[in-house]
Amino acid sequence: MKSANHSPRQYCYNCFKPEVVCICNSIIPVRNQTRIQILQHPLERHHPIGTARFAVLGLKNATLKTVYADSKGSLATDLKIDKKAGLLFPSAEAILLDAVPSEERPETLIVLDGTWYNAAKLYRENPWLGDVPHYRLSPQSPSRYRIRMEPSRDSISTLEAIVEALHILEPQTDCRPLIAAFDRMIDRQIAFMDSGVGQPRKKRPRKRRAHTIPRALIDHFPDTVVVYTENIRLPDGSRTTASVCAQRLGDGKTFEAFIHLPREHTHRLEELRPSGILDQHAGRARRVDAVVAEWNRFIRPEDILCSWNKGALQSLFQIPGMPRQSYLFLKAAYGNIVKEKFGTLEEVIQTLKIQPEAGPFQGRASERMANAIAIATWLHETGTVADSHS
Repeated sequence: MKSANHSPRQYCYNCFKPEVVCICNSIIPVRNQTRIQILQHPLERHHPIGTARFAVLGLKNATLKTVYADSKGSLATDLKIDKKAGLLFPSAEAILLDAVPSEERPETLIVLDGTWYNAAKLYRENPWLGDVPHYRLSPQSPSRYRIRMEPSRDSISTLEAIVEALHILEPQTDCRPLIAAFDRMIDRQIAFMDSGVGQPRKKRPRKRRAHTIPRALIDHFPDTVVVYTENIRLPDGSRTTASVCAQRLGDGKTFEAFIHLPREHTHRLEELRPSGILDQHAGRARRVDAVVAEWNRFIRPEDILCSWNKGALQSLFQIPGMPRQSYLFLKAAYGNIVKEKFGTLEEVIQTLKIQPEAGPFQGRASERMANAIAIATWLHETGTVADSHS
């Protein structure tokens, strides 16, 4: 057990707690049979009251892997897992663990450690987790974790979730000593905080960020996909989508599709003449389901859609079978910066004195996509510069 002599507080580098509340001597490791593999969000790594470290110290058969973001901010990782592995995560497909027949229960349990938001991010950015059977719990009592607020009554800490799962998977294993040590840790931590003992840590001043620009355009710019659509107005005043264009800003990959219209609306195709895609639509239009299938091959789970205004994304999402995706609007982001009235996208491009290069799309979509991409790039560069000078 080593301590950092230069720190205002002396820390135990085994449990990552101040030495005055060190829990190591109070833990008697439990010999669990089920293998526990914890994937931890990096923000939980040194959290003073996190429980994943407690679980690893208190279980003989448990490992912890902290997933650090790469240069693009991605938390994608891999994990060597057994054939009979399961994921403890309350997704829509998750099965209640105690309802699974004993012969079908997992021998390895993967657990995501972090706040609900961060755990969901880990799950979302590692699609291979979707191939692992999902299980959930139905906690019999509220969390014992009185020093950290849980989002709901059914939410429990990482350690509590693991212990409850082990109670189901191997009821012969006595986890009571681990829970008793957990309770002592909580009591000791609360008493320490109430006593005022120790030197309070000085908070480092946080850098001010460009809050007016969506963080996705700054931190996840390569995953941003610009979208543009063309529509036809129907007799009832509604619109139906005739074409979709998209381009991912990181790798430059593009998508362009023309959607076949029902026979009763084909006489309205003339409305596409000003858009410059009438001839292309006549020769390249395909059924909706084929377009949606191609879109699903193009788009990635981590992609974030954006358009100049909400019309393009509304048209995209109204296509039958089109999946929803995270999105943002460039017009709103730009308005948050200028704080004054401004004109059309084309007028904004002129104001900024930007000269976009025409894109590989048909008709006016070539110019409008180029303009939208230029605005997205300008917002990204503006936000990045603001961060570097904050």
